[in-house]
Amino acid sequence: TPVRDEITPLLPSDPAGYVINSDVMIGAFRKDWVGGLSLAEAKYLWWIKAPASLVAPPTSIGSWVMLGFRDGTLMKVEAVSGKVVWRVNLDSFVNRQVVLAGTRLIVVTAAQNVYGLDFQTGTNQWIFDGGFPDELTMRGGAAPVVHTGKVIVGLHTGELIALSVETGKLQWRYNPSYNEARFHNIVGQLVIRNEKLYLTRFDGLVGAVSLNGPARELSWQEKLPALITSVFREGRLYLGAVNGDVYAYDLATGRQIWRTNIGDSAAQLVAAEELIYVAGANGRLAALKVGNGAFHWVDDIGGDIASAPLIYDKQIIFPTGLRNLYAYSL
Repeated sequence: TPVRDEITPLLPSDPAGYVINSDVMIGAFRKDWVGGLSLAEAKYLWWIKAPASLVAPPTSIGSWVMLGFRDGTLMKVEAVSGKVVWRVNLDSFVNRQVVLAGTRLIVVTAAQNVYGLDFQTGTNQWIFDGGFPDELTMRGGAAPVVHTGKVIVGLHTGELIALSVETGKLQWRYNPSYNEARFHNIVGQLVIRNEKLYLTRFDGLVGAVSLNGPARELSWQEKLPALITSVFREGRLYLGAVNGDVYAYDLATGRQIWRTNIGDSAAQLVAAEELIYVAGANGRLAALKVGNGAFHWVDDIGGDIASAPLIYDKQIIFPTGLRNLYAYSL
């Protein structure tokens, strides 16, 4: 309630997180304000009064950053100056990272409407109704992925839809049914390699959907415990599970290379050259060796990790939900 929120000594959890663009860290550093913090000079460069809380992960595109707010406002902002280039009001708030497809900005809202906005002006070019969620859904989801003139979006049902980037018209849809779990959201990172779309779902399904031919089908799949996230790097897919397991798979063969349990739900993954950095939902941090998944180091900060870690100047920065930042040497 607003009255209790004003008097409580704790801040509301911030799930949007931050992004770094041109040495400027951008996010909701204070209540009702979004700012740009110079990491090199350790000082704030600009502030924007927020129309509502920041809910979508800020997305860096070129020298700009896209900001999505709870009231459905989407802003394009110059990263260094904080100048607002344009703002639009959508049907609902943006609940995942946006992507640029040519001159169009692809935006997915919590109501599962997909927008194709002109990146220069914010003008709406087309909209596709993916179907309003008819039940409780998870926050966020995998960002859309662009391939051969199409944008592929994951819906809360676990279904994939492909839309024309130019017109927004439906090209195909496919739902690889798996089980009767409550949540089927597509999470982590959608990846396309060798005409196959690799997906990760919260219900534990990991699979490769063939993009060749007129019909979609799973050419490879694994059924694991509930999954929170995934990330791709150098031919391997890394998965983070609710039970704390972290997996490494070779996409060429579908073979599981290793599995390690970090002792906390593996909510965020960052894949570097020699280490996989894992952030647990309850503050367990770990660096695992890419070769065998062995622990390189581990720490416990005791605060919820609600957004993606950042890499800057040989450091990895973990933001907590209470807007504290923890930086570790890579």
